[in-house]
Amino acid sequence: MKLWQRFLNNGLKNILYPALLAGSTVVPFNLRAQNHSHTLKKSFSGSDTLKEVQVKGLKPSLRNASVTPVQVLKGSQLEKLNNLSVADAIRYFTGVQLKDYGGIGGLKTINVRSMGSNQTAVFYDGVQLGNAQNGQVDLGKFSLDNIEEIDLYNAQKSNIFQPARGFAAASALYIQSKVPVFNPGERDNLKASFKTGSFGQINPSVLWQHELGKNTYSTFSSEWQKANGRYRFRYTNSVYDTTATRQNGDINAFRAEGALFGTLADSSKWSVRIYQYLSGRGLPRAIVSNNFESADRQSDRNTFIQAGWQ
Repeated sequence: MKLWQRFLNNGLKNILYPALLAGSTVVPFNLRAQNHSHTLKKSFSGSDTLKEVQVKGLKPSLRNASVTPVQVLKGSQLEKLNNLSVADAIRYFTGVQLKDYGGIGGLKTINVRSMGSNQTAVFYDGVQLGNAQNGQVDLGKFSLDNIEEIDLYNAQKSNIFQPARGFAAASALYIQSKVPVFNPGERDNLKASFKTGSFGQINPSVLWQHELGKNTYSTFSSEWQKANGRYRFRYTNSVYDTTATRQNGDINAFRAEGALFGTLADSSKWSVRIYQYLSGRGLPRAIVSNNFESADRQSDRNTFIQAGWQ
């Protein structure tokens, strides 16, 4: 029997048959044989090895690890977005639908995977937010000037210490305000900005962080937003074509936040926060029977105080 026939009968049976039975992929190779020699020359040898591959990445902290899917925007990522409010930032999350109910004064609500806005719980520094007037949380009223991190959980947050609303909601949005961080030799961080835009919009804001003592810090943030919301639009019917102006789309809102932070001798941390938001806005409606007028108004007065020790 020739040498190549002996190789096929004995060697390939032990290589191909188990691989085919196991559903493996067989990599073809070149085989050369000579009739006058008993030496087989193969195109591969035992010295052919794969090169080492190194995979580098950031190891997640066990304390911050989550067993549920979560999307995070924080720190420099929020600054690069250059958006005005939380509602503008969450557009970069996947599976999110943002609803804008008209103009700068309109409500901005969120729903995740078409579950509806009522199925998404919103928390600000751990405090559950709500609205007794319409049941919708307006994300347009939260400026990014004092926001450090935004987390969106497709399910519940993996933390047993949270309100019952966090367990009952299909998804949860957590908004975390900034904690003072000072460079060596500095005791104050000050940031002031002034934004303006169309339809009479003015939006000044200020953020001041101060080191009161060695382990005590304070922060103050304030913002005022005003706009008339009178934008022009085309209106036409079967009789005439005209350019109209949107009425009752104005907003006048003021926000103020203050907080104290401290660290004790045993490395435990404490904080006291106060938040207040005041606003009055118009609610434009659909044009029915050539009626452009709308007298519906909404007023908000939200205040909460909270303290924490960890």
